[in-house]
Amino acid sequence: MDRGTPSRGSKTKNYIRLTNPGSIKFIVCTLFLSVFLFVTAGCDKYTRYKVLTVFFTGVPHPDRVETVSNELAGLSPEELLKKRKEDVTIVAYAHGPYASQQCYQCHSTSQSATFRFFGDKKGKSKMKTAQNVSSRLVMPLKELCTDCHADKSVESAFIRGLWVHGPVSEGICTTCHRPHASPYPYMLRLGTAREMCSGCHTAGFIVETEDHLKDEDCTSCHNPHLGKNRYLLKKDFDEILSN
Repeated sequence: MDRGTPSRGSKTKNYIRLTNPGSIKFIVCTLFLSVFLFVTAGCDKYTRYKVLTVFFTGVPHPDRVETVSNELAGLSPEELLKKRKEDVTIVAYAHGPYASQQCYQCHSTSQSATFRFFGDKKGKSKMKTAQNVSSRLVMPLKELCTDCHADKSVESAFIRGLWVHGPVSEGICTTCHRPHASPYPYMLRLGTAREMCSGCHTAGFIVETEDHLKDEDCTSCHNPHLGKNRYLLKKDFDEILSN
C-alpha cells in the first residue's frame, strides 16, 4: 500500500475526531469569539457597550466616572500620584511626559530631570521634580500640545476639511485638561464632559432640542475637538479619543 495515501481507517479516525462534540464546541466558540471581536472592534464606545451588555452583566457605561472625593480632586499632581502608589484602589491618570519625568519635553529645563524621583527615597534626590522644572515652556502653549497631538491641530483639521472647537483652535487645551495628572479620564479638570462643557456652554445659550433636555454626556453626540461643521456632531464625523 502506498504510504502517501491515507487508509480508510485513518480517514474514519479523522472524521470521528472532527465530529467529536468537544471539537465542534471548540470550533464554534472560536468562530463566535472571532466574529464578536471583529464586530466590536470597529464600533464606537457606545455601540460596543450595547453589544457587550447583551452577553455580559455589570458592563460599566462608557461615560460613567467613579466618584472622586473633593480631597482627591484638589490634590497636586505629585500628591495625587503619590496617593495612588499608597492606595491601589485610587484611580489617577498622568500625562505621559510627566509620568516618565521627562518634563523637558514641555519645559525649558535640564534633561537631568529624568534622573530625579518623586518623594524622599533613600539614596535618591530628595528634591521633587516639579520644584526643579521652570514654568517656561519650550514653545508657545498654542503650539505645544499639537506638537505631539498633531491630529488635533488647526493645520491637520484644515487639510481634512474639518471644523475645530474654539479652545482647540486657540491652543488653550488646559482649559479642559490638566497638563500633568488628573483623577478623571482624559485628564479632564472636572468629572464629566457635561460638567466641562457647561462651564462655557451655559443653559441659556444652548439650543433647546429634545436631546439637550436629556441628562446625557455631551460627547455622546458631539466631538470635543473636531467635526464636519460647527456643531461637531459625531454622526457626521466620529473623532477617535484615547486615554
